[in-house]
Amino acid sequence: MLAELYIQNFVIIEKLQVEFDSNFNVITGETGAGKTILVNALKLLIGDRFQKSYIGKYGNSSIVEGKFIISSEEKLNRFKEMGYELEDGVLIVTRESQKSGISNNRINGRNVTLSFLKEMMKDLIDIHSQNENQTLLNKSNYIKILDDFSPEGNKNILNDLDKKLKELQNLKKELSSLSLSSEEIDREKDILRFQIEELESIDLENFDEREIENEFKVLSNIDRIKMSISGISENLKGSEFGNFDVLGSLSEIVSELLELKELDLDLTEISDRIESSYYELEDVYRDIENYQNGLYYDEEKLHLLDETILNITNLKRKYGSDISELIDFREKSKERLDILEKIEENIEILNKEINKKHLDCKNLCSRLTDIRKKVSKNLEKDILKNVKGLNMPNAKFSIVFFEDEKITSMGKDIVEFNISTNVGQPLMPLNKVASGGELSRIMLALKTSLASVDNVDTLIFDEVDTGISGRTAILVGEKLQMISKSRQIITISHLAQIASLASSHMLIEKSERDLDTISNIRAIDEKERVMEISRLIGGIDITENTIKQAVDMIEQGKFQFNEGEK
Repeated sequence: MLAELYIQNFVIIEKLQVEFDSNFNVITGETGAGKTILVNALKLLIGDRFQKSYIGKYGNSSIVEGKFIISSEEKLNRFKEMGYELEDGVLIVTRESQKSGISNNRINGRNVTLSFLKEMMKDLIDIHSQNENQTLLNKSNYIKILDDFSPEGNKNILNDLDKKLKELQNLKKELSSLSLSSEEIDREKDILRFQIEELESIDLENFDEREIENEFKVLSNIDRIKMSISGISENLKGSEFGNFDVLGSLSEIVSELLELKELDLDLTEISDRIESSYYELEDVYRDIENYQNGLYYDEEKLHLLDETILNITNLKRKYGSDISELIDFREKSKERLDILEKIEENIEILNKEINKKHLDCKNLCSRLTDIRKKVSKNLEKDILKNVKGLNMPNAKFSIVFFEDEKITSMGKDIVEFNISTNVGQPLMPLNKVASGGELSRIMLALKTSLASVDNVDTLIFDEVDTGISGRTAILVGEKLQMISKSRQIITISHLAQIASLASSHMLIEKSERDLDTISNIRAIDEKERVMEISRLIGGIDITENTIKQAVDMIEQGKFQFNEGEK
């Protein structure tokens, strides 16, 4: 349930904090006091996008924060799987947006994406506003309503159907790629063979590009390397031409230090280091001589290396940027060639797979239809019972099925909700006959029916009383009061018949301050509540009679709730 709501700098709300009751909360106020603003703030908690117009002029950022108390073990386990182990079942959702355009979504202080927040909140709040009545006018929503009403749900079947439809689509795409003329097949086979032959001209798996390039550089610069290495060798060990003999000089130094360290032990470390350097340099000299002896010019090999580098460069230009991509292209070309070589056989195999997959999809659609038709009978009865209980005693309601020619991810069902609200009126599609007030009641009847199978903690109704009055309003209020015994209800209303039945009453009011208009919401005490109910009854004319009526209605509401509890 939504325990607390905090709003800061949101449109004309400067700052407010309000606590909600776990049962039936009603919010009333003058027209234009800010009820729509409040609904927009609540919608942010379930993942609606922040709009720039929401940020007020009382700061650089706007904040909406909701504190939820979760008692359901199922939900607590779901949140734990999503990385949130809730202490005392407390979940705090924070939405913040700055004028600079930066927004933050936080759950218990941790930043999350908007999609993650929506997933977390999907079964905590259901907000029903006037606009949502339009869902009853759109036939495409009826299938989802039926699936939601199914006690076990159709989620697994729908997931299987979606998966198989994607597989079917891929198979058809593959078959389409084989729908070629014999000339096209021969032409593609020739191209593939040429590409494979080109790529197999080099042993790609054992091709060391760096080694090839280095060997090419050496052979291309053999004369310069020989001359430089020869000079280095002569400098290390002098020749008959009188070059300085580095190794000879170092050998004499080693001998001299060996004698000196006998006279002064402090020279021992220096002597050892010089001696070590001499032997290391002598090893280097031998390695240089071996390298020098191995240097020779091979014109044929240089030519072969040049061709190899040009070849690999050409292949990379055509088929991929590196060796791994060349190998991948070659293997895919072989696979495609193999498919084309066996094209008739592959077409036959694909057609069999397509037929089998299509049959699987049809069977899943049939299962969905059977479940939905079974569910629809219970939903029909349930909605009709609830609609009649909302002062539509002569109503008739039916759910009619049609079959679509094509299979979609929702199956093959087309569903129509038909209703008759008056005696002698034939059953007709809901979107053609229902008035605004009737739609509100039908939606409430539907929400009441779904309440028996869904697990949403909080239902929020905005202007559920549109287009109704009198006894109908009382019945709507009693229905809301009844639902509030199993889950939290928050209702924005302008009717005394509904407001008087609530277990908690809050008032939205506007005030002027320094040429500003400020909106605020607060819980009202019993005395204030009597006056507010009186205002709803009589408008601006509050009399002793309207006050007495208000007191009686509030007492009757408490009695009904307590009697229901027994």
